[in-house]
Amino acid sequence: MKKALCALLCLLLALPATVLAEDTATLDVAALMARQVSANSTFRVQVTAEVSEQAPSFDQEGLWTLLEAILPGLSLEGSYVMSRAGETLGNSQASLYLRREGETLTALHLNGRGDTWQLWGDALEDTVVTLPRDMSLLLKNNYLTLPEWGGTAVRGLGVILDRMDPAQPGQWPSPLRALLALGTESDPAWRENMELVLRPYTAQVSAWMQEHMDIQLEKGEDGVPRMTSELRADSAALKEEILALLDMFWADRPLQSLLKPYLTDAETEAYLEPGMRRLFESVLSDMRLAGEMTLSRAFTAAGELDRQTLTLPLADGTVCTLTEEGGVRGLTLEKEKTVLTFTLENDAEESWQGAFRYETEEQTLSGKYRLFASFPPMMLDASDDVRARNQTGNVTLLITPDEGMPFAAQSLTAEITAYAGAQDTQAAHWNAILEWRETGTGAFARAEIKTRTGAAIQQQEPAGEALDLTQAGEDLRKAVGQQVLAHWLGLLLRQDAVDSAL
Repeated sequence: MKKALCALLCLLLALPATVLAEDTATLDVAALMARQVSANSTFRVQVTAEVSEQAPSFDQEGLWTLLEAILPGLSLEGSYVMSRAGETLGNSQASLYLRREGETLTALHLNGRGDTWQLWGDALEDTVVTLPRDMSLLLKNNYLTLPEWGGTAVRGLGVILDRMDPAQPGQWPSPLRALLALGTESDPAWRENMELVLRPYTAQVSAWMQEHMDIQLEKGEDGVPRMTSELRADSAALKEEILALLDMFWADRPLQSLLKPYLTDAETEAYLEPGMRRLFESVLSDMRLAGEMTLSRAFTAAGELDRQTLTLPLADGTVCTLTEEGGVRGLTLEKEKTVLTFTLENDAEESWQGAFRYETEEQTLSGKYRLFASFPPMMLDASDDVRARNQTGNVTLLITPDEGMPFAAQSLTAEITAYAGAQDTQAAHWNAILEWRETGTGAFARAEIKTRTGAAIQQQEPAGEALDLTQAGEDLRKAVGQQVLAHWLGLLLRQDAVDSAL
């Protein structure tokens, strides 16, 4: 009886874990690969490419002929592995290899050790370049999702950029690092609390918009009265509202308590202290905008939105205009004498179409595009253990120039295939074939991407003199970058390949 009771208690203790366990059988292949790599598997990738004998219409410098000579037998291959073992927990290594006919021409490695990245390889000779590393998301969960891997990369980039260009005495620290840290936080409780504390600010902005809104009734073409509204706010009104929001923010202790753990001491002093109000006010008073902010809306007789236009003047002189009318959405960016316009005529599940236009003093490029995308659900086949999970996908982009444009019609296609075994520990594969074609000339370029997961590989350790790039001067940084670039280009542009191309 005691044994039975003990077994029952053990079962009850294990039950919550069983209920909460993630069902991985339906994970798509890309998500499964992300999960495997975060659990000590190696991720491998290989990229090969080829081009047609026919050169495209825009190639006036013989680039296509050079590519045709260089690409055969050439492959770019890489691997990534992260340790989940005790003493090496969090250590990672990403390696990039340039190979021709299976022979390694050069290699570049990026090691992650604690809070430091180490960049090394034959292109750098005896130098090991170091950069700051952020691990706050990397070891947060046992299994990382694709968004979490992306968040890790984005947050790490923010840390590097912040350390590469630190604020000088008397300068504000850049808010980029903190914004990326906040934007990549995935903790549900934190995000829920943040949503709650931001509601008063949404209400404040809504009330401000109502104060500056002019509502009128107009007769449509059918003679039926329709409502229109227009919001106009000049620089003074915008600056006043910004200061009002800042005053709310500096008095908002709950919001500041959510932000403070993600800010450095310098960022906290610059952005969370009410004493900075005068400085913000001075900066805002000096800011010049290229016009007014406007929001115009028109409604049907039934009260449904018929059209709207939002114009946002930015501090750098750019004017951003968003439009929506008759099911067509548009975005226009205008600065000085350069205008970029992009429209979207429909927003379906698998197809989109619209137009684009790019204008400068020297030229105008315009045309239409159609985008098709199909990603059927993953297929499960229990009878085939090696390829139990199968996925396919297709993406096609068609670009058609307007009459008189100096470019030909083009297409870009992507064919995706992915498969994995029934067990989460079996190798997973994700492959894609990208192809670009130009109508008329027959020119094309094709790239094949193959990725897979496998058993963990041994990580290598660098040997050489460390160079902290965050402490190096701008000239030295450029010299290091040029050294690596020259080394890789020198191997790519083999003399025999160049001679044959010429």
